[in-house]
Amino acid sequence: MTIRLGILGGGQLGAMLAEAADQLNIPCIIASTENEHLAGEPRANTIVKANWEQALAALEDAVDVITWEREDLPLQALKDSSKAVYPYPQTLSQTQDRFHQKSLFDKLGLDTAPWMLGTIGEEHKIVEKLGNSLMVKARIGGFDGRGQIKVDNENELKDALQHFSSTGSIVEQCIPFDSECAALITRGRQGNLAHYPSVMTYQLDGQLSWGLSPHPHAKAIESWMQHAISAIANEIDHVGTLAMECFYTDGKLLINEIAPRVHNSGHGSIEGIASSQFENHVRAVCGLELGSTESVHTTLMINCIGQMPILEASETLSIHDYRKPARAKRKVGHVTLTLPEDNPLSALPAHLFDIFPLKSVSDIA
Repeated sequence: MTIRLGILGGGQLGAMLAEAADQLNIPCIIASTENEHLAGEPRANTIVKANWEQALAALEDAVDVITWEREDLPLQALKDSSKAVYPYPQTLSQTQDRFHQKSLFDKLGLDTAPWMLGTIGEEHKIVEKLGNSLMVKARIGGFDGRGQIKVDNENELKDALQHFSSTGSIVEQCIPFDSECAALITRGRQGNLAHYPSVMTYQLDGQLSWGLSPHPHAKAIESWMQHAISAIANEIDHVGTLAMECFYTDGKLLINEIAPRVHNSGHGSIEGIASSQFENHVRAVCGLELGSTESVHTTLMINCIGQMPILEASETLSIHDYRKPARAKRKVGHVTLTLPEDNPLSALPAHLFDIFPLKSVSDIA
């Protein structure tokens, strides 16, 4: 019996999931509220509706299994769906709210930056416990540096809590971290786990600038990361790919947040891993055996922000153009370099330093 897959969400993640499904000969339909990943150009397997409820209803008439590529979806509609939805809707309810995420990490005994619920009127109490240097984050929504405000005193904290009064907020102690990293895992319907090599990540202005995999110091951090992400995936009964972002400071890892879906930090897996995060997500939600997550190349994935650069693909440079209109701060594509294992960063083509903000890469070479 052929499994027909529906993807709720038409961004670049949905498009890359559809490509992975096509490579597995799985018929796939995307449903969205706009053709956001194709700059408005229609494609044969995309349904565009006025809202997410209508998009979901259209999928239910056409597919056997539904997955999603974004968190800002109508939770009750997913719960009421007549078709199997993976990851489970209850997974979304546990992860789309940062308060629930932080509470989950605490329950599992996993380390995070000290934090509190952002309660209006308790600014003095928060500063007394966490200090003056704080990050206030909206409980729901916000990504790529949006939905968060750094504050340095009680008055600024009061203004930030008011700013997020409609969504609620959490407050974290600002941690002077040394570097950032990410872990990815795919979990099948039966609870089977496939771990990906850890990724060294670098954020610029709140957005992921690049990701290097395998992490240069994987031996020192990978055991802890795999333990933590496995505990989270099992606790929430996740099905599909899950990403976990961490800070590394003073020889210790602290979890920042998780994303219950394929994730930007794992894009290098398309060229670098035997079975990419997208392929294994499709395999998991469709009930298929998970593919190998063995590293086949060291990869440096670089995001293209604002507009696509003029580059020529080669054996070692892969270009992924999301075909989005140029816009400041917008991820419009990414490129992936496959690099030699012995001294990978020394092999970076010099001209890329004129195109991308890669000084941070050369600092660790």
